[in-house]
Amino acid sequence: APLMVSTETLAIAAGLAQASRHPLSCALVREVERRGLAPADISEATEQPGLGLSGKHRGEALRLGSRAWCGMEDAAEDRGLLEFAFRRGARPPVVFQFEDRMRSDAAATIARLKERGLDVHLLSGDREAAVRRVAEDLGIESAVWRASPQAKLAYVETLGKAGRKVLMVGDGINDAAALAAGFTSMAPSTASDIGRTAAETVFMGESILAVATAIEVSGKAQRVAKENFILAVGYNVLAVPLAMAGLVSPLVAAIAMSTSSIIVIANALRLGLGVTPLATAGKDRAETADRTETRAAA
Repeated sequence: APLMVSTETLAIAAGLAQASRHPLSCALVREVERRGLAPADISEATEQPGLGLSGKHRGEALRLGSRAWCGMEDAAEDRGLLEFAFRRGARPPVVFQFEDRMRSDAAATIARLKERGLDVHLLSGDREAAVRRVAEDLGIESAVWRASPQAKLAYVETLGKAGRKVLMVGDGINDAAALAAGFTSMAPSTASDIGRTAAETVFMGESILAVATAIEVSGKAQRVAKENFILAVGYNVLAVPLAMAGLVSPLVAAIAMSTSSIIVIANALRLGLGVTPLATAGKDRAETADRTETRAAA
């Protein structure tokens, strides 16, 4: 049943949430600050991958994360809402529920990946209904819910053993092991420290269109490199014998060499053409803040 949470409880929960870059932690902190409250000072804050946060406030033990982490039974009904449970000492725990809209750039990113013939898999620690809804909205056929860090790692390793080259994209501490196990990996600059360290590539801003753009640019780079190699080899095959036979003057040979270099450089400059610009980080951050509603329930 819905209940009113005291401002003190909200401030303490937000104080603990500040120790994590998990999207729900950030949403909780934003909501508390929107209400004009200051997150409380928390000591001994630590994050347990796949479970949640723990810490102390004035000697009182705190936990924020999954229901199991806070000593609660799972909800009988899964309504597709994202949630965080919060336990403060021996007090009855509360559950913060989040209703999240899709990122504005998510559908475009998935569409561009599929256009290139890539298979997209969704791995999430969230509950089944929420993950299914996101997968259906984005047209993702392979989705795994309630995935622990170990489950994500095993999933990526299984694909790799099957001969697949896996690009793992993640931003949280729960994704670190899977990021390290992928054939290659990417994380946003806003990811957790462990996530950024585990990823091979860190992209600036928050727009996930960077994933599709990076793949498109890398494909163009491969094509251009092959074209430049063919141009260079072709020039030498034709020009060197002519120069050795004395059929080309030194001046003409020098001009031809410079011209070939200009052609190769001009061909390489084509990499910057047709690249879809990314949304600004500021715009994404505002959209992220606007699309989250926070409620507390018993």
